[in-house]
Amino acid sequence: MAGLTQTIKFNLGGHINHSIYWENLAPIGREELTKRTVPIQGSGWGWLAWDNISKSLRIIDTPNQEMLNVRADYVKQIWKIVNWKDVESRFLSASGKK
Repeated sequence: MAGLTQTIKFNLGGHINHSIYWENLAPIGREELTKRTVPIQGSGWGWLAWDNISKSLRIIDTPNQEMLNVRADYVKQIWKIVNWKDVESRFLSASGKK
């Protein structure tokens, strides 16, 4: 069962990542998430997420979501196309402020 749990987490993380990915692209960048995401070992990613318990934004990480280790280049470039309007909409919805 433990092996199945990792497989489910891996595939669910990849699904969530790719489901949100295209909706969250537009220009502008953010330093803290970049700083926290680039050094993650393996193929994981950093996330800016709403924490319903603390009612605040948190930076969290998930392991093993990519095949090639080109994270540093990717993270530096992704900020050029993050869609902050979509991010804001998701934030407002998750935090109950919408």
